[in-house]
Amino acid sequence: MGNALFMLFILILTLDPTGSILHLKNLSFVLLVAYNMVCFRPDYRKLPIVIISFSVVIISWIFATIQDVYVNLDGVIALLKAVSPMLLLLWVREYDLLALARVPIVVGSLVIVFLFWLVVLVPVAEGVVYHFFNTASDDTVIMSWRSFLGIELFGMYYKSLASFILVFAVYVADFFNKEKRNWKTVCGTILIFHAFVISGTRSTMLLPFVLIGFNVYREYKNTRYFKYILYPAIIFIGIAFLVLLYMLISEKNEASNLVKYAHLYSYWELFSEHPIYLLLGQGPGTSFYSAGFGRVTSVTEWTYLELIRNFGMCSLVIIYVFYRPLVDLWKERKNSHTNSLLWGYLIYLFVAGTNPLMLSSTGMIVLLIIYSYVERIRR
Repeated sequence: MGNALFMLFILILTLDPTGSILHLKNLSFVLLVAYNMVCFRPDYRKLPIVIISFSVVIISWIFATIQDVYVNLDGVIALLKAVSPMLLLLWVREYDLLALARVPIVVGSLVIVFLFWLVVLVPVAEGVVYHFFNTASDDTVIMSWRSFLGIELFGMYYKSLASFILVFAVYVADFFNKEKRNWKTVCGTILIFHAFVISGTRSTMLLPFVLIGFNVYREYKNTRYFKYILYPAIIFIGIAFLVLLYMLISEKNEASNLVKYAHLYSYWELFSEHPIYLLLGQGPGTSFYSAGFGRVTSVTEWTYLELIRNFGMCSLVIIYVFYRPLVDLWKERKNSHTNSLLWGYLIYLFVAGTNPLMLSSTGMIVLLIIYSYVERIRR
């Protein structure tokens, strides 16, 4: 029963991360928490993480009130709801969430790929799909035609896409393992890879290539003759990748670049005028003027700077919660799954730095899965 409820919860967060389509996110969460409270003894070692995470939001709100900064209470409540899945850390040791997440992630990938090719092959469907997701679903899907280095591409970015990275990491590890490679592994790898590539955002489009590159290196680095091919190839591909990355981030005509760099300038101005925010934070539910959007905003794409703006030095607690599993993954990196998950999770944390993907449904899926896996390797 617990496995079914957890799988259903992950499926709902995958298909409807904003909770505006199915309207089942809150209900599924309450049912899951209630079931675990009745059936399992909490892991009290995780209780400090849960308490501190909620306390950071509340304490920062109090500091904002003391500083007489206007706080939108709806924003505070939304942030508390965003971190509420951390309660499930008390029971993740009872589940293999990496295994339970496979079906929801595959289903989510199928939905993304189907919608993409529906729009591409049936142009009249683009308006219908765009209208639905732009109005009825709180932008769960972002559709766009974007130009990268002069090449125009259509992209379909699902807000929960980044949470696919850990399941994809396991599929890739099994794909390069002859003993575990089968038709399910091949199909799963190709399907999720496809979902990433058609996303239309640079970080998620490059993500699967980087992860596959790490797995190629791990699998073949000790091969006798392949070394003469592998190392020159790594150097060549690495240089090519860095050049491509530099060209993408320095492309002056790319709207996303202009917005992000303008955000950085606005952060600099904010912290220069109010250095106390670096210590105490401006507070959750607060906003500031960003030249990137040309208006007052409460959220930008620079996640780590946003954490500092909201929580000040308390943001280090949130960052610690997300980065702590890396220590355990590194210790067991000789295992193919753990090694692939290590790099996959690192890539996710990097991508999350330029996208609002941490204190959200997407971030909570990734956090719960990785803590569940860490509990299993500790045993």
